[in-house]
Amino acid sequence: NVSFSDFCWAIVLTKEHIWDFIQQHGFLQGPLEVYGAMEFLRLRDQFFERAICYAAEGYERSKTETLNYVSVSRHAALKHL
Repeated sequence: NVSFSDFCWAIVLTKEHIWDFIQQHGFLQGPLEVYGAMEFLRLRDQFFERAICYAAEGYERSKTETLNYVSVSRHAALKHL
């Protein structure tokens, strides 16, 4: 029962927190580390963008299944009247 917007904010904040952690712990000390950080950022963005897309698909599927269940239940209830 989590709203989709709350889920999206959780993903965005987690993504930002990971980058803050890397910066605070001094993993970016030289040119090689900066190159590695750029590659990490690309992969991190790809991961979180896909997480949001998969979550959207699951959210839509769940909503459709719930609406179908309610429709079938109403139909069955009306049939017994």
